[in-house]
Amino acid sequence: MYSAAQVDQVVQLFLGGADRDKLDPILDPCVEIYIRTLDEDGQVDFKGKAKVFCRTYTFLSSVTPYNNPQWEKLSIFLDLLTPNCQRRRRMTSPRVSSKPSTWTVTR
Repeated sequence: MYSAAQVDQVVQLFLGGADRDKLDPILDPCVEIYIRTLDEDGQVDFKGKAKVFCRTYTFLSSVTPYNNPQWEKLSIFLDLLTPNCQRRRRMTSPRVSSKPSTWTVTR
């Protein structure tokens, strides 16, 4: 879904203060792979694990004095990637009700 080179590139730009218009061209191919290769269960699984990793890493890095640059990079990358995956998935597969809507105006 993503490569170490993409992670490094996004993190380097992000830490350098780059705007989203510089980050999204790197993240977008990852989102496309996410959409094309994972079914809905796979998407839910990936997003869930990514969010758990980020939360766990954030907690552990705040309470222990270890230093793992690769985990830090991955945490930054996934924090930027997962919102794009959610937004893109909704845009590419909207849920539309087959029932007609009924509006009632009451006074």
